[in-house]
Amino acid sequence: AYDNTGAMTVHLLLYKGSNTDTGHTIDIQVFSGIGDTEMGSATAAITATTATEYSASLTGANVGAHPGVINVSLVPGAHPNDVVNLLAMWIEYTRKS
Repeated sequence: AYDNTGAMTVHLLLYKGSNTDTGHTIDIQVFSGIGDTEMGSATAAITATTATEYSASLTGANVGAHPGVINVSLVPGAHPNDVVNLLAMWIEYTRKS
């Protein structure tokens, strides 16, 4: 179980096939349950052509108490010239004691 008084961080391990589209980000959209307000944020500009970690922080208080769930959507910005490769995604959180 997680402690929703602490922060949560969504991590992405990804890279681009080239770096033509330099200002592009990925919007990590996070919803607590169904119909809640979106509480995610965008990554920094993605420029790496080798596996690199990008992340977005969430306020734990915005996530419903256990046994709540979160839904995560990844929405890439325009990147017509670059392939984006997602290798892994994970969430760090504080365990409830």
